[in-house]
Amino acid sequence: MRTAVQVVRSWWLGSYAASVVGGELRVHGPQPMSEELKQAVRARRGELVELLCTFCGGTWPPAPGSAIQGNEEHALFALEVPGRVAEGTRVARPRRKAAA
Repeated sequence: MRTAVQVVRSWWLGSYAASVVGGELRVHGPQPMSEELKQAVRARRGELVELLCTFCGGTWPPAPGSAIQGNEEHALFALEVPGRVAEGTRVARPRRKAAA
């Protein structure tokens, strides 16, 4: 079974949008979600709502000013490592290596 962060990564890869409205999770995408992804969303609904509200401003893609807005790929990796990102922490963009 996928973790909540893996579900969000699947949304990111599949160009899905999600929002928490009145405590309810709503997901929309360019195509229907696979049955496996639907089951993972059902199983992790509470965790997904918490993750979106804590780090993403209640929406996916992340809302402007949220902890991971503008740097989703790096932030999703950081969120997969337990304890790596504390609540309220902003995730910085990785620095690019200077050209030689």
